[in-house]
Amino acid sequence: MTEYEVKEKLEQARNLKRELLAKERLLEELRTRAEKITPTLSDLPKAQSNGSRVESFAILIVELGLDIEEYSIELVNAIQDAESLIRIETDALKRSILTDYYLNRLSVARIAEQEHYSDRRIWQLLSEARRDIARMIS
Repeated sequence: MTEYEVKEKLEQARNLKRELLAKERLLEELRTRAEKITPTLSDLPKAQSNGSRVESFAILIVELGLDIEEYSIELVNAIQDAESLIRIETDALKRSILTDYYLNRLSVARIAEQEHYSDRRIWQLLSEARRDIARMIS
């Protein structure tokens, strides 16, 4: 496995987590909107039909729920792959930085502050760690 392939595997976990969080926020927003629509519709005269609006929200919510379930399964697999790659790194500091960046989704600036290093040094350590892992796997 090359350094690039290691980076891609680790990035997959980071990106899936971000996408899952975005979908969960959207689902919550849709649920909130649906809750606001329901009382309005119940106050309308029975002759008017706005059922299609409620139906479209219900369909969106169900589809988004299914997407989230699918992303959750992918995320669990990606996290397990990333964790197994990170465990290969023997240096505790590099392992910690990899975990914070790829699994905990901390920014490089936050990790640098936490570890008392410069941003540039954190980027270097991330690169070195990916190279170490690629070398150990090959």
